[in-house]
This record gives sequence, structure tokens and C-alpha cells, in this order.
Amino acid sequence: MTVEQIAVHKIKGLLLKCPHLDARIDENDRTPFTDGHIDIHSSTERHTNETFVGRVDVQVKGRSTEKKLKVFSIGRKDLEGYLKLSGVLYFVVSIDKKSGKRTALYALLNPFKIHGILRDMKPGQHEVSVPLKKLSNQPNAIENLLKVAYRTRSESPETGWDPMLSERIEGFTLYTDRPWDMDSPLLLDDSEMDYSLVAKTEGGMEVPVDWGVHILPASYVGEKTDWVVCSGEHCFQSPVRRRLDKNSFELKLSEGLTFRYTFAEDSRTGSISLTLRDSLSGRRRDIGFLLNCLDQASFTINGQKADHAVNDLEGEDELRAHYRYLDRLHELLSKLGVNVDLVSVTDITEKQSDQLKGLYEVIIEGKELAQDIEHAGRIRQPIGPWYIELLCLQGAKEGTWRCLNLFERDIGQQFAMSIENEPDHYESFLVTPYEVLQDDELPFMLNLNLPRIVDAYAALPENPKTFSLANNMVLRLIKASDVVQSRKNEFLTPAEALNEWLIPKQADEPHHQVNRWQIAARTRNLSPEERQDIRALKREAGRSTATGAPQIEAACAILLGEAEDVEFSLKQLDDAQLQVMCTWPIWSLWKPEPQDPPTSTTAE
Repeated sequence: MTVEQIAVHKIKGLLLKCPHLDARIDENDRTPFTDGHIDIHSSTERHTNETFVGRVDVQVKGRSTEKKLKVFSIGRKDLEGYLKLSGVLYFVVSIDKKSGKRTALYALLNPFKIHGILRDMKPGQHEVSVPLKKLSNQPNAIENLLKVAYRTRSESPETGWDPMLSERIEGFTLYTDRPWDMDSPLLLDDSEMDYSLVAKTEGGMEVPVDWGVHILPASYVGEKTDWVVCSGEHCFQSPVRRRLDKNSFELKLSEGLTFRYTFAEDSRTGSISLTLRDSLSGRRRDIGFLLNCLDQASFTINGQKADHAVNDLEGEDELRAHYRYLDRLHELLSKLGVNVDLVSVTDITEKQSDQLKGLYEVIIEGKELAQDIEHAGRIRQPIGPWYIELLCLQGAKEGTWRCLNLFERDIGQQFAMSIENEPDHYESFLVTPYEVLQDDELPFMLNLNLPRIVDAYAALPENPKTFSLANNMVLRLIKASDVVQSRKNEFLTPAEALNEWLIPKQADEPHHQVNRWQIAARTRNLSPEERQDIRALKREAGRSTATGAPQIEAACAILLGEAEDVEFSLKQLDDAQLQVMCTWPIWSLWKPEPQDPPTSTTAE
């Protein structure tokens, strides 16, 4: 019996044990490229045309060898032929020269794999070594291999992937030749597991794809917990827990602080890594948590204490000094009503840092500033790209000064503004400290104390001048929300509150309604009821001859977002009206051709 006959007998013997398979492999086959085929049936008993599922072409080779076969050389021409046949299941039987032991091996040469092999072969290379895998002697495993081999016959390397289908993918189906541990990561490639990946589109089309597959169980991707992890005053809500391997886990408390721990049979070891974040609040909390863990040798999870042994921390003294600086800065800014999440530690210059240390003594410790200042007035303290506005007043002793938050509720000061109506004739009236700021300063001022802005205007005399100032501030706050997106809600919330305060004072005038809607439009889609009210106001403004009615009509068109209607409404404005409207915040909800808008601000 020849080596090839022995190989065929070995493979057919294994296939005879598989109830769903019907092997047609000839010992002396002269058919080009293959030695026969294996039919797959849905029945385990009588195989008929009705039970026929599909067919896989096979090639069988035998080799007499003194060592284990790991690869097998296949010619370029053979591979090109297999590709035209839509793949082949390539069997190799290794026959030990000494013992005569026969070991069945295989390589699934599916179209995608063959295409990749041919692509990687060098010009003039006639053969390539293909890795072999040991063929299982278990019927279920062999049948699974044949099912995957049959699935891969529909692969079409020459067709490629249409990028347009990527937007229509509904899901994927993965067929493999063996089961895998669903609790562990799996990186599928042709050297480890034979598989077929099929993309399914919305229309029901199934397309085999030549993509690598990396399967990560949810525990390895990271799962948000319902834990609250605390050390001292510093707490982290819902940290993300991620498995690293069978015995190791990572608990990500924040972007800067991560626990890693490993469970052994009778012990648990771990480490904590700290990355200094830019955010003042984030960095302070991360470092504070770590230092308190060192001091207390414990932390809590949902109130349950977790003790741990602590090794020495390299650079601990410097870290503690830096935390003291962060803590004092945090206390100062919190006292001034600053949203500390906006402040970046790395943006603060050395000069600014020294100035802030001095302010801490004045604002927090109550010390008076001994400085040569000509008269009481405002002080603007920069913090990176931001600012703090303070009021400097005479101290208890001559030559000393005290500093107050300009926007503090109980500052004990009144502010007035004078306007020259006629030559040498000035009109003076009370204002809030918010009128002190220019439009381009407002978005970057951190200590505005905006929750009290309504109280500030309510404290002024109720007259048209006050209402005009308040309406102008509504517009300024809306514009500020467009300038600094990170503070959008911080500006829109007081803008809405101030606008709602104005409405009963001025009988729900059209510009207040427009302001209400444009505030809403910046955070959500307008409701059908709101859009209906906007259409009603637009129609009313279109019939009105009142001053400002054309701009109200155009503003309503912008809110509705109907381009042709907007263009029509804008064409009804004269140049002066359009020039004014371009300064209003409603204009940013419209997308006109690029232009340099006017810089003045006019109340709606």
C-alpha cells in the first residue's frame, strides 16, 4: 500500500465516524487539484438529495517522516487552482517511519486565506509553507470543521468590500470550528482557529468579510460599577472595573487614578497608579485620595472598610506639598463661587500662582493687603485663560486694603452708571456689577455668582431702564454660552431665569418670547407646541407695523429653521436692521455665508 493510499484510508476512517458526512475520496484519483469531496447532510441516517446541505472539496497527502509535521509546502499553481474552486480542505497524514503511527493533520484553505497567501508570496516564489493543525478524532469536531469549510466557499476576495455597506450593517454571525471560553478574550486568526465571519445588512444580505475578530467579554472591556469608593473626603462614584486576566483586575477610579490587584490562593496584592490631571478638582481629589490611603491604610467601598498594607511612596514629601497648594487654591476659588472643574493647573503661570497665594491670605485668612494703591477699585486676577474680578476697598489702617468678590451678594456696595445724553449733561442710574464687564470679558469671568443674578436686578428700581439692562444681560449670557461651550448650561440657566423674571414685568413682549425659545433651542429640540407658538408670533409680526417687528419675524423664521423662509424674511430688512440683527445671539442659530459680523450689541 502506498503512502497516499495509507493517508486516504486514515482520513476516510475518521470520516466514517461522522453521521452527517458522506466522504467520496478516491485512493488513485487523477482529478486535477482534488482527491474528491465530502458531502454534508442534515440527517444522521439515510443520506438523500433531500438531506443534502453542501459539498467541500478535499485534497489528501501522505508523508513518511521522522519528526512531527508542522507545515506543508504547496505550490503557487495549486493554490491558484484551489482559489478557483472556492477553496479546499487540505488533509496531510504524517506517518512515523519508526513506529508507523499515523497522525491526521489539516489546513482549511478557504478563499480569503488563499488570497492572502498568494498576495504575500514574493515574485518568482513557486511554493509556500502552510501551517498544519492536528485533526481531532471526535466526530462533532470534524463535522464542525466541515460546516465552517462549507461556509467559507461563499467568500469572494475579488469582489472586495463595498464601503457603502458599512452604514447598513445590522449585525455579524461568526462560525467557528470549535467552541471557545466565553469568559476569556479571544483573538481569532487563521493560525489559531478556522472561522467564517458574515456581515448581515439591514436588507437581509449576508456578505462574508475578511476581517480579523477580537472578542472581549464585557468584564475585560470594563463595566461601570454601582460602587462609591472613598478615602477621607475624597470619593469616586461608579468606578469602572475591568478584568486583566484570570486573576487580575483593574479599578479605574478616575482618569488619573487606577487600582490594579491580583488574587492568589491565599493572598491579594495590588498597586495604584497616579497620573497628574490638568483639572484642579480632579488632581486634588486623586492626590487627596492617595495620601489618605497612605495615612489610614484603608479606604471604603459602599461604606465597607477595606484595609491594606502600604509601602513607602517615592516622592511623598513633594506630593504632599503639591496637595497643600491645590487644597488652598481649591478653597480660595470655592469661596469665590468658581466652578473649579474649569480650572487647569497646568495653565496657571508661576506669577499667577504667587498672586493666588497672596489672595488666599486676603480672602480666606482675612488679612489686609499692604500695597501702594491710589484708590478703591477693581482688581482683575487671571487664572490661565480665565479671570476673577475683585473689588479692592480701604482697609482698617491707612495703606492697607481688603478684597471682596465683586459679585458677592452682601458686598454692601451700590453701582451707578452715567451716560452723557447731551453735551455736559449726564444721566446717572443704578446698575448691577454685571454691567461693569464688557461683552468679550463675560464668557471668561469665573466668579460671576450667576445663581443670584435675578436678585441683583430685582434690587434695582423697577423702571424701564432696569428692565432694559436686564434684557441686555439675557442676550449677553446667551452669547457667552455660544462662546464657551463648556459653560453653556452655566450661562443659559441664569439667562432663562432672568428672562422669566422679566416676562411678567413687561407683559410677555415678543422679544422675551424669542429669548425663551432661543435658550431652549440651544439645549434641545423645540416641541411641536413651541413651534406652533413661534409660527403664530411670526404671522403676527408679519402683520405688525411696530418698530422691530421685521426682526421678530426673521428671528421666528430662524427658530423654525426653514431656510427659504429665513432668506425671504431677511430680505425684508433694510441694511440697518440687518446690521443690528447680526449682533443678536439669534443670529448664531442661523448658518449664513461667512462674514464679519458687527461688534456692537443691541437689545432685542
